[in-house]
Amino acid sequence: MKVIEIQKKQKDIVVKLLLTNPRSKVRIIRPDGTYIQTPTKDPWDQNCWVERMISYKQGNKLVELGEILKLKAEAGQQHFLDSLRDSLQQVNEFFTEKDYFKQPATEPEKVGKFAGYDVFRRQRDIFGYEGLLDTGMKVVSYAKPGEYTAALQPHFYVYLPINPDGVAEPDADRFFIGELQFPRKAKRNEQYTWCSVDDEIKEIVMGLAHTDRSGRDGLIEILESLKK
Repeated sequence: MKVIEIQKKQKDIVVKLLLTNPRSKVRIIRPDGTYIQTPTKDPWDQNCWVERMISYKQGNKLVELGEILKLKAEAGQQHFLDSLRDSLQQVNEFFTEKDYFKQPATEPEKVGKFAGYDVFRRQRDIFGYEGLLDTGMKVVSYAKPGEYTAALQPHFYVYLPINPDGVAEPDADRFFIGELQFPRKAKRNEQYTWCSVDDEIKEIVMGLAHTDRSGRDGLIEILESLKK
């Protein structure tokens, strides 16, 4: 089962996120920043968020955010895409170029012994930025070492609310996650459904563009390629 499914439904873009693979790009995160390790076994509630790591291209293939923009083009929403491109061209501040992004690690501190080994604590300040929309969605970016490198890399996420309005009306709610009885555990292969709106898509695009120059330029390139 796909972790992320993106569909066009009339004029809307519907994104379905698989909740039961915590090692994927989709995870359930608590308000304190810790993750639900096993969503089908560990209870979670409406104060948690569904975290989705954002990317837009793999090689020459559009994925996730890039796929959403492509569907917008196919739906004839070129005015929206042109407006996005114009906004992106005005972006000239990038998190990777700020001092926040260049914080050095502190010297290791010896704190104890374990099985004959010295135990050290290594600390590094991690900075990020985030923005909360009126719709309840949040964009979050922070720097952390990459998977195969010690250098800091920008990571960008969307946080989707579990139950933003406190109403159990899944047919009317753009953010829907099964039954709204909490605390609860995820069912097998349970999905979260997000029916996006233009303001949210724009906020994701603009937030991602502010991570670094290459991100901004890559998004502009995609929008140029989608012009008819």
